[in-house]
Amino acid sequence: MVYIKEIRAGGEEHRIAEILREGGWAGDPRNHCVPVLNLFKDPQDPELLYLVMPFLRPMDDPPFQQVKEVMEFADQILEVEASHPLTSKPSNSRVKLVGVGLHAREGNSSPV
Repeated sequence: MVYIKEIRAGGEEHRIAEILREGGWAGDPRNHCVPVLNLFKDPQDPELLYLVMPFLRPMDDPPFQQVKEVMEFADQILEVEASHPLTSKPSNSRVKLVGVGLHAREGNSSPV
């Protein structure tokens, strides 16, 4: 099952999706972003693009079984490398951020 998201061509989401999809970060183990499986243009409106991504389950389905699973999940969701192409200032330090989890069923999802 996949999720197809409509975005504006040339917009911020398009730029970020291209960096993560083709900028060498797709196979990087530090990249925990939802992969963009495909990106295609709207045949009737050149201003629109569509991102094709795996449809995600809620983060606690299935429920965590061990504390180790919770810790690994938290580490992955909060990890941002300072050398990542979407950060503004490269350095050797690791930056921790607190994010908000969103899901497609809530209607305000932004998986990229």
